[in-house]
Amino acid sequence: MIEGVLHGLVRLWLIALGAAVVILIMVVALGIALLSVVWSLLRGRKPAAFTVFNQFRKSSQQFRAGQ
Repeated sequence: MIEGVLHGLVRLWLIALGAAVVILIMVVALGIALLSVVWSLLRGRKPAAFTVFNQFRKSSQQFRAGQ
């Protein structure tokens, strides 16, 4: 019985640790993206993410119905 409880606690600990790593990676990625946007705006250019999004939006308009 003690072995089962310990196994459950270890499994719970590993799940929590994995979730913490995923959250940390997401926070770091968001920070890098925000720094990239701020850097682009400070240099007087449009951020690359917005430029790419606009290119995809413009190219996808040819496939919309009724146009």
